[in-house]
Amino acid sequence: MKALFLGYELPLDLDLKYDVVFPYLDKSFQKVEFEGDLMHVIPENKEIEIIKHIEKINQEYDANLVVELIPFGELEGF
Repeated sequence: MKALFLGYELPLDLDLKYDVVFPYLDKSFQKVEFEGDLMHVIPENKEIEIIKHIEKINQEYDANLVVELIPFGELEGF
């Protein structure tokens, strides 16, 4: 399992993160907070599917959401 962190470059990307991507992820994955950032817990067998879905959203909305998958061992306190 890894924590999915979504970075963004433009203010509109932040809206997209919370209004489009998070509701999609909330349906299937646990949300956790780490150092003030909200992330989702993603099993390894879903990583590629999620990355492709976010790439599709980036293309559809001309956005630049950046996916970072962080192993739980690298998150202090988890």
